[in-house]
Amino acid sequence: MELDMRKYNRRKYSVEMTISSMYKQDYEVIDNVDAVIDLFDISRGGLGFYCTSDLPTDYYFNVNIIFDGEHYFKAVVKIVRKNKLDDKYAYGCVFVGLAENLALMIDECLI
Repeated sequence: MELDMRKYNRRKYSVEMTISSMYKQDYEVIDNVDAVIDLFDISRGGLGFYCTSDLPTDYYFNVNIIFDGEHYFKAVVKIVRKNKLDDKYAYGCVFVGLAENLALMIDECLI
């Protein structure tokens, strides 16, 4: 039996997005990234996605999470993990400064 060390339960969440720019806290910006990402899961702590582009870790980007017409929010995520797969990369991100009410929305919308 494999022990799950994750802090929060992850739920499947499938949507395609495009990252247009990325940045670091010291105002280092990468513009015109135009990387298409395929989100595959989400939790109150972060999200996971696939991408064919080799994106840098420890960079931030903005996301729009839409569950339905009434439940959506904008957030900032930081790439903290990258694993090379055959023809793409798998990334792990954490939400940065996500308000508790938005974290609860994730839990409620993905039950």
